[in-house]
Amino acid sequence: ALGLTAPANGQGDAAPWVLRRGGHGCGTLSASSTAIFYRADNPTMYQFGTGPRKLTSVSRPGCWINMIPAGGLVLIPEASSGCSCSFSIQTSFAFIPTKQQQR
Repeated sequence: ALGLTAPANGQGDAAPWVLRRGGHGCGTLSASSTAIFYRADNPTMYQFGTGPRKLTSVSRPGCWINMIPAGGLVLIPEASSGCSCSFSIQTSFAFIPTKQQQR
């Protein structure tokens, strides 16, 4: 588990919370202004206010900073070639927000 301090609650006070990565939690966290991205067996997004959500279950990010939130996208470069894990799709991903998630 990773203990973090949440953004201010509107009254200037920060609220503590805990992020439990689960799965094979190696790799480094990356973040945008609205979410944290990390490996928990599969690429996972922890969106502030709604909690964790797997982005895909057919591949895995590498063990370093391989989930890059930039320009409204989440980019995951291929990092599993040569790996003997059970994820069969070795490719890069680019995720865009769905209409219902856009503000």
